[in-house]
Amino acid sequence: MNEGTDSEYLTLDQACAYLGVAPAYLRRLLREHGLGEFLRASMKRQVLLRRTDLDRLASSRRPGPKRRGVA
Repeated sequence: MNEGTDSEYLTLDQACAYLGVAPAYLRRLLREHGLGEFLRASMKRQVLLRRTDLDRLASSRRPGPKRRGVA
């Protein structure tokens, strides 16, 4: 879960690597937690996410829907 950087703050790309998720999933996760405004700001400039906040988001992840088996 660590990309090798010891910084407290990570860019969106670094945060994706840290959590092991795709950028689209991280954006969806941030929107689900009311951070849509944060995402809009990231389109205009580089924004940073705090590592401890990412850990909280990751721990609140809900498992996806269960897939029905193909038989």
